[in-house]
Amino acid sequence: SHGAEKDSLKTDILKKEVVKIFKKFGLNNNHASISSEALINAELVGAYGHGLSRFNSYVDRISKKGLHAKPKIKQKCLNELTRRGINIVWKRPNSEAV
Repeated sequence: SHGAEKDSLKTDILKKEVVKIFKKFGLNNNHASISSEALINAELVGAYGHGLSRFNSYVDRISKKGLHAKPKIKQKCLNELTRRGINIVWKRPNSEAV
């Protein structure tokens, strides 16, 4: 339907904007895209506390070096990383991947 297409277009535009901002704060394109999708998908399924409401705090933490924009992720199990969601993208300083 036309309404679904319009919503999809808005979602695509929003994702591109969120990716652009994450990239300005040092995330590579892949991490920015994964993070953007996770935040927007949370919104779309009604998990608002895990969606865009966290965006400002993530950007703030990246800018204050509380989250690494360029983490070194050691992958042990893809299912474990997928289950843990957006936090796989960043690594806190002096700690294991979240």
